Amino acid sequence: MLYAQLADKKDMLGRLIAVEQLSGKRDALSRLQEALDGDGYWGVRIAASQSIRAIGTDEALQALIRSSRQPDARVRRQIVWDLSGFYRDPARDALFRIAREDKNPDIRVAAMSGLGAWRAPEVRDEALKFLRSDSYRSALADASLTAIRGQDDSGLITPLLEALQKNESTWPGNVFAHGLDTLAWLSRNETQKDATRELLVARVNSLKKRVQLSALAGLGTLGDSKAIGVLEKFASFPKESPERVAAEKSLASLRDAKKPSTEFGTLRADVLKLQQDNKDLRKELDDLKKKLDATNSKTTPPKPVKR
Repeated sequence: MLYAQLADKKDMLGRLIAVEQLSGKRDALSRLQEALDGDGYWGVRIAASQSIRAIGTDEALQALIRSSRQPDARVRRQIVWDLSGFYRDPARDALFRIAREDKNPDIRVAAMSGLGAWRAPEVRDEALKFLRSDSYRSALADASLTAIRGQDDSGLITPLLEALQKNESTWPGNVFAHGLDTLAWLSRNETQKDATRELLVARVNSLKKRVQLSALAGLGTLGDSKAIGVLEKFASFPKESPERVAAEKSLASLRDAKKPSTEFGTLRADVLKLQQDNKDLRKELDDLKKKLDATNSKTTPPKPVKR
């Protein structure tokens, strides 16, 4: 029934319903790929890509890769998004190829965004190329930030810091805010956080609201208690103001981060006290034993002498 509906060239809505009904069904893979490659309506092809992704097998992944050179950019982008749902080397290789070779910037953006899960030198290098590139509304740089965050590599802190300092006046506010958030994330486990903290603090009064809020939120992500004083200023803003909400959330994060060390200090003090109590108890027992031995030696009658 569904296969007949899928084959009806005159009923576009029926084909779309059939593709959606076949989502995730392994025995329908070949029919879904036929729809992905040949259906006359791009909406049906997008739904076919999603349905193939739902199957989730190696065969489904290969079907998407085979169809990744779709002429319609809308369908091609959907295939890239669906490829990004697989954590398998063939998916990585396909995304890497698309990020490098596709002529459509939107599709390159989608491919780069999907590469962040793979921590590999080639992904890192390509992400840095995107970060330093020029594109409409800095879309390629924005995609690189998603991949860089996924890499979670402290070695990317310095190039990202430099890119933010260089491009503050050229990147749109949302991209720059994304960069601040990513920088804070990468720096959160570092011993030295001064450079990142100073960059964030310098932008807590930005006239670009998204940048300002990202800087305030980033101070919480960074986890540097030296920022508490700055955040407390914004926590005194009128109730429900976005600045106050962001500052209070960051302050709560910083204070929660302190609790484990405080609890550890309390536990250590308790253990030391217990050790001292044990020493005192042992000493008291030794003293008591000595007194008992002394008492026994005085009260025990001498043994009779054998004749």
